[in-house]
Amino acid sequence: MKAVGVLTKELTTSRRKFHERGRDESFDGKLEKLRLVLNNIKDVFVEMKKNEEKLLDTLASVYDHLHRLDRKKLHQDMHSICKRIRDSARNLVPTLVFDNRGGKISHSSEELNLEVLQLGRWQDSPLHHIEVGSEEFLRELRTLKQLKYLSLRGISRIFELPSSIAELESLVILDLKACHNLERLPDDISSMKSLTQLIMSDCCLLEGMPKGIEKLTNLQVLKGFLITTSEKTPCRLSDLVEYLRKLRRLSIRIGSEALIRDGEFESLGSLLALKHLKISWSVSEP
Repeated sequence: MKAVGVLTKELTTSRRKFHERGRDESFDGKLEKLRLVLNNIKDVFVEMKKNEEKLLDTLASVYDHLHRLDRKKLHQDMHSICKRIRDSARNLVPTLVFDNRGGKISHSSEELNLEVLQLGRWQDSPLHHIEVGSEEFLRELRTLKQLKYLSLRGISRIFELPSSIAELESLVILDLKACHNLERLPDDISSMKSLTQLIMSDCCLLEGMPKGIEKLTNLQVLKGFLITTSEKTPCRLSDLVEYLRKLRRLSIRIGSEALIRDGEFESLGSLLALKHLKISWSVSEP
């Protein structure tokens, strides 16, 4: 950006003139701080330019597939294509922070290589109450690419998990137990291929299960799976049996609107790894 270069040049000239009038170490230190900040801003614009070029390259490759009517490539790679576009767009503006001296800039998302994040409560007692005023903080978790364990257990006033949660593709355990206000899970939860444990017990306001939950083929623990209408839970027990062959623990909640097909539960006998099964029924008001 030209303005930064012009300002840096003017700072250099003014600083020299100030020195000619008499050196003031304290004042000169403040001018040096300004110089460092301007240099860092220049680095930001350089990185933005690089990221813009990456985004344009990604869009150009997708344009090429569309122009050539490459149905096979688009059909097979649509998930990765959309992910590359999202990632390139999100990286367009670098996630950068200044230190308190206005000096070095660091990539905050790269420094937070967290693998375990316990935001919810450890205890099951309702006396330990956690409530949030907004779900916005959940969207910021998408930068934690190395995260393997995330617990939101017992946190109130989380009504919906944002789709950005599904970008945590290294996540192994997602604990949502007793998130009493939770109504919806991400529609693209099927992209979380590393999940081995998905815990939704005591999420009494959940409206249904997202399409594709049966594609989490590494799941060993699935608690709180809700059966309701076919519109709200397109995945049926037969789908779990077909795809989730590693399940060891399964708990099922049958909603008041559920329609159970004859012999539907008999298919669970095909889950040879299953050791613990719990089934509960919701009771509707008369």
